[in-house]
Amino acid sequence: MNTSLVTTGLVPLVISSVETFQLSSFLNGLPWDLTGGSVTIYFLDPAGVATNFPATIVGPGATYNWMVISPPGTWTRAWLVIDALGRKQKSRPIVFTVTQSP
Repeated sequence: MNTSLVTTGLVPLVISSVETFQLSSFLNGLPWDLTGGSVTIYFLDPAGVATNFPATIVGPGATYNWMVISPPGTWTRAWLVIDALGRKQKSRPIVFTVTQSP
């Protein structure tokens, strides 16, 4: 599955800011209609604590608005997509940094 995430790029995310993560899904090279399915975003914090949240499906993709939380450090995020037919795909993990407000 191809994914594209729109964030602030390599700039660290600041605690208490709100960030929008976006996923674009493709199946066999074509936009993957996720209507009737589910998309979940997973976060792994620097201490190794995992959390997950349901994302909002938007056609062949999904979005999730996240208020950046503590602790500062290196985090990881990934997506799990399940379509209406039960087909599952996981994205590759993406590493990002969370920091305190300057």
